[in-house]
Amino acid sequence: PFMIIVNRQTPNHPEKNIPAEYWNEMIREFSKFVGMGGDFEVFTFGDPLKHPPAVHVSDFQTFCSMVANPNCRGVIAPCTGGVYPIFFTGHAKSKLLIVDQNGLVEKHGDSPSFYNNCINFTETTGMVLGHLPDPQSLAIDIRDFIDLKPSRLSRDKW
Repeated sequence: PFMIIVNRQTPNHPEKNIPAEYWNEMIREFSKFVGMGGDFEVFTFGDPLKHPPAVHVSDFQTFCSMVANPNCRGVIAPCTGGVYPIFFTGHAKSKLLIVDQNGLVEKHGDSPSFYNNCINFTETTGMVLGHLPDPQSLAIDIRDFIDLKPSRLSRDKW
């Protein structure tokens, strides 16, 4: 099984970006739980992250194929268009966790451009965190949310 982190680092609406250092620290924390490199892999898409053992996926076609793969357990991302493939090619085992430190989903939640369920053509479930937790807490949230341990997070569908 694997998960994909979508790293958004663009000058267009930079408030949506989450610093690469944050993602790298979260991957370090997450790797303590899952023994990365063995039974569970972490991939990144978008702007490359420097933390091994996460493997960077550089092209959109590969990313879309990976999201459709039955071994994909989750896509973790800030508010970004890079998550839309999961709504078209995801599956019941895949989860989408959006880290929305600016409250944009709550503000625009009825809009399809902010992940309204009307664009979810798969059985993908999702959750929005309305804040940016510390990297260790996010690593625990992800582990629980993608069913690597019993969850303490809500399992509400979109």
